[in-house]
Amino acid sequence: MTPAKRAAKWAAVLLAVVALGRGALAFRHGAYGADAVMHPPRVAVERPRDGSEASRLTDVTFPSTLAPDVLLHGWYLPSANGAAVVLVHGYGGNRLAVWPEARALAARGYGILLFDLQAHGESGGEESTLGDKERGNIAGALDFLAQRPDPPKRLGVFAFSMGGWAAVAEAAKDTRVRALALAGVTSSFEAQARGWNPFRLAYLAGQSWELEKRGVDLGQTHPVDFIFAFAPRPVIFILGTKDTAVPSAWSLALYAAAGDPKEVMTVEGAEHGRYFETQGPRYTHKVVAFFDRTLAPSR
Repeated sequence: MTPAKRAAKWAAVLLAVVALGRGALAFRHGAYGADAVMHPPRVAVERPRDGSEASRLTDVTFPSTLAPDVLLHGWYLPSANGAAVVLVHGYGGNRLAVWPEARALAARGYGILLFDLQAHGESGGEESTLGDKERGNIAGALDFLAQRPDPPKRLGVFAFSMGGWAAVAEAAKDTRVRALALAGVTSSFEAQARGWNPFRLAYLAGQSWELEKRGVDLGQTHPVDFIFAFAPRPVIFILGTKDTAVPSAWSLALYAAAGDPKEVMTVEGAEHGRYFETQGPRYTHKVVAFFDRTLAPSR
């Protein structure tokens, strides 16, 4: 072997060792980062003051079905048209994130129930599980509506981002949900690794390993595995054209896995969760129109 070839060989070995070391370090950092993922900072809840709908909200609490000792806090407004919608926020937020949609639905006569997911806002629970245990939060919300003195006859769910992971898994098996709106929802937890370099993949692998070690069933965070079972009930996918947190391609992969009937609403210029801020009532009118078509409310 010539000196040049010998040098090239050892250079390749050195690069491989460095790459493995960086990969191991990224895996370790991902594992450490899982704790922060499960404990998002709580965002304070401030009661909305815009419009008569806000003044009619009632403070409510109800338990999560998967952890009855976890008490969830929210706002409820009874239905005036025989239909109601449960609204679910995303990771790191609280119920105020879905207030624009809730207010528009309430103005149309829908009952609304918006609440803080576990470990968020004012709700109990110490850990966020990225949609796994949050399935019980949504089941608890549906049970709350079913137990009202005059329960709404037709129920829908509007879910944003991580809230959509829990919503799809729960709604797929709960036939009380007759229509589903998913805003900025990716196809799975792992889908977020697409396009990442190997070290980011190692970070995600470490994070996933630690989450599962802590009891999070990441299999429940794959809405792409459950969405087809929601058919033939209707579902709409809401996409922001400037959403860099959940690019349209990630949501369209979930759309492709869904059965019919299904549709897509594209919000031009909207970043992740900024649909109302971008288009205002034009956006919420379309959300209300979807539930008008699918829940057939009485007037």
